[in-house]
Amino acid sequence: MVALAGLLGLAAGSGATLAGWSLSVPRVVGSITAGSLKLEPSPSGWTWHNTSPDLPAEILIADPSAWHATPGDLLLGSWQVDATSVGDNVAGLVSIAPNDSPATTWPAGVSVTWRVGQTTTHTAAQVLDPAATGFASAPLAYPDGSASVRTAQAGTQPVVVYLVVQYAGDSVIPDSAPALSDYRFTVDFSQERP
Repeated sequence: MVALAGLLGLAAGSGATLAGWSLSVPRVVGSITAGSLKLEPSPSGWTWHNTSPDLPAEILIADPSAWHATPGDLLLGSWQVDATSVGDNVAGLVSIAPNDSPATTWPAGVSVTWRVGQTTTHTAAQVLDPAATGFASAPLAYPDGSASVRTAQAGTQPVVVYLVVQYAGDSVIPDSAPALSDYRFTVDFSQERP
C-alpha cells in the first residue's frame, strides 16, 4: 500500500500522468426482420356477369344490389384476394368459407355453386365442371363447404372466389330473393411451414 501511495505521490509531484488503456471493437450481430402475411382484397370488390347461353355476349352487372334476375339467367361472380407472403421459410394457407348469409334457402329452380381458383379467367361452365382444371376446390353448393389454397414461400399469389347462380327457365323468382350482394365469404390467411 505504501509503495502505491509513493508512486502516486511521485507522479503527482513530477507532472507525469497515469493512463489506463481500454480498447473496444463493436461487433455487428445482424438484425432479424420478421416475415409477414398479408391479404389484399380487390378494391373493386365482386365482379358480376350475366353469362346466360342465349345472350350474344355476357353482360357486366354494374350494380349487383339493383340487379333483377329473370328465369334462365346464369350469373357468374368473381372476387380476387391477393395473398402475399414475405420472408424466408414462410408460406401461407388461405382458407375460404361461406359466411352464412340471411338467404340460405333458395327458391325452387335456383342453385348456387361456389369454387376457388387462382385466375380470373374461368367461365361459369368451368366453375360448374368438376373435371375443370385450375381450381383449388371442387364445385360446392353455397353455403356449404370450405376450401383452402397453399401459397408460395414468397411473393404474391391471387386467390379467386367464384360464385355461379343459376335460375332454371321455369323458376319463380320472388321479390324477396337474395340479392347478389347477400353472398358473403370469410377469408383467413395463416402461416404454414413449407
